[in-house]
Amino acid sequence: MPAPKKPPMVSQKLLARTGEMDDTQLPYILMDSLIAQFHPDLAEASIVIGYNYGWKANRDAKIILASVSLFSDFDRQMHSKDIKILLNYNYWHNPATTDDNRRALVDHQLCHPRPVMDLDLGIPVRNDMGMTKYYLRAHDIEDFVEVVERWGIWLVDMERSAEAMAHAWDEEKKKREEKSLEELGEEEPDGEMEEGSTYDPREVLTLSK
Repeated sequence: MPAPKKPPMVSQKLLARTGEMDDTQLPYILMDSLIAQFHPDLAEASIVIGYNYGWKANRDAKIILASVSLFSDFDRQMHSKDIKILLNYNYWHNPATTDDNRRALVDHQLCHPRPVMDLDLGIPVRNDMGMTKYYLRAHDIEDFVEVVERWGIWLVDMERSAEAMAHAWDEEKKKREEKSLEELGEEEPDGEMEEGSTYDPREVLTLSK
């Protein structure tokens, strides 16, 4: 008698919202906090979160960490869900992934869906069934590192992003330096480091993946 065949693996699984405050609900806990802080226009949206188990690295060795999509009007009528966020299960549960990494990832996904606004009335547009219409906002900037290295800040859209990244990088370097000094058991030096110093906190710290 032939051995029973294994059932095919499911590549995507829904994460049920239970309302419990435990690790299994962390994606929803972080999402609710981020919506309250930064995305009030999504407060009425019904968002479901799930895990993807099958994303593989592409030819450039890059792996999708998350995705967001809108349910069709037909799906919304069936399930009363507006937006779907999929998280890379392996990345989310990797011990090297910090809670700040997870917050940034969910925040990024929440920046995409936006309600379509009636510019005259200043309120969200609703369809004939009373459902708010949403669209997916594109990234503020998309470019290649080598183009920026060759031509600098060549797009107006890049200016704000460059300023934000420069500020964030300064803050990140401060955090890394402080953490490195703590790990090495050294006292923090007085004043700024001398110009040309070879000290680099990245020699001690590993970049988050």
